[in-house]
Amino acid sequence: MAGFDDSVHADPSAGGLPPALLLKMFNSVPEGVFAVDTDYRIIAINDSALATLELSRRRALGARCQDVLGVDVNAESNALRRTMTTGEPLNLNTSFRDSLGRRIAVTLSTAVLRDDAGRTIGSVATFVDLAKVHQYYESESTEGPFRDILTGDPNMKQLFEILPTISRSSSSILILGETGTGKNLMARTIHRLSARAKAPFITVN
Repeated sequence: MAGFDDSVHADPSAGGLPPALLLKMFNSVPEGVFAVDTDYRIIAINDSALATLELSRRRALGARCQDVLGVDVNAESNALRRTMTTGEPLNLNTSFRDSLGRRIAVTLSTAVLRDDAGRTIGSVATFVDLAKVHQYYESESTEGPFRDILTGDPNMKQLFEILPTISRSSSSILILGETGTGKNLMARTIHRLSARAKAPFITVN
């Protein structure tokens, strides 16, 4: 499988979407997205991923991800391998190599890819370039997710790096700290970055 096939048509009345529309949706996602088969060959990759890694689609599709992303798929700690082995999704910070050999720090999420029979056929990954996250957070805009938090503490800035990963998780999050250290502000920020951002944020004292 070398990518999406626009010649196949799904029946919208049966709950499916035409592949051409799926392809447009796939390429409109701002995060980088790619999928690999069980041999870790890239079978699909969206425009955002290609732009971040400065890759051409021709070079990426069909290539082993270790050759174009510089990741060691043989390592036990490799996120794609761990996800395919355990079936569990992962969220972590790591790095990829772009087409010029430069290392790009990213926050990465992986999930298992299964066929209609439930068999594992690969893994799908989404990632965000952390440098762009930094630019967003350090901008002078007052509308960003950290607009309520003013700090020069390097430890806090390090925490900001992992908040996008934390915010995508559906797990409960425990924030500890003395009174007045900004636990509520941090919780609000996580809410703004999460998939529940449009839902009410409710504080219970």
